[in-house]
Amino acid sequence: MEAAFSGEFLNDEITIAERLAHIKMWLFDWDGVFHPGTKNDRGESSFNEIDAMGLNLLRFSSYLNLEHTLPAFAIVTGVNNPTGAYFAQREHFDAIYMGAKDKTVVLDYICSKHNLTPDQIGFCFDDVLDINVAEKVGVRFLISHGSNPITRDFMRSKSCFDYATAFGGGFGALREVSELCMTLMGNADEVLEHRTSFDDTYNTYWNSRQKTDTKVFTVDLSGVHPHEQESRHQK
Repeated sequence: MEAAFSGEFLNDEITIAERLAHIKMWLFDWDGVFHPGTKNDRGESSFNEIDAMGLNLLRFSSYLNLEHTLPAFAIVTGVNNPTGAYFAQREHFDAIYMGAKDKTVVLDYICSKHNLTPDQIGFCFDDVLDINVAEKVGVRFLISHGSNPITRDFMRSKSCFDYATAFGGGFGALREVSELCMTLMGNADEVLEHRTSFDDTYNTYWNSRQKTDTKVFTVDLSGVHPHEQESRHQK
């Protein structure tokens, strides 16, 4: 495993695989995870299509792992992220939560809304604002930067990640996480076979995914609030 995935395993593969078996929802930070962290003056950023494909494969892998039940996917971000909202809607994520300075507010809301416990949630994150969520959820993937060794040491001391990526945000880190999870869930070959043949199993998943209506929320310390334009389909 280490030869194929050259990031840092803070927990062993068996432990991560056992935790993945319980995951029913995936939560993703945006800045520093989907892109390196740069933005323009309108708050627009970027994302990587290689990561987008990886997340679709991860979602399908989780769907198979959950006996053909679509897992929930959501983005949680500390500020307004127009590119994140566009991506969530394009990919038919369940939701994007914006303005979450304390992301545990969103975690509590999600657990209540989806009738989940924190150990049923997977999380991809990169920085200080994410630590209090990463400490609570079931499986945690730290997106590496290389520029924050003190912060990473702090995270390591708190055991708040299971695996830290070799690649950075916007440079394939989410694809790395996706392929690692597919491998640990034991269905990587099955996922790729179904996807490349676009057979009935994949078509059923795809149609279910495409029917997902993305909800947009704003977050403050008083709670989670539906956005004025709460949801819309992109395709």
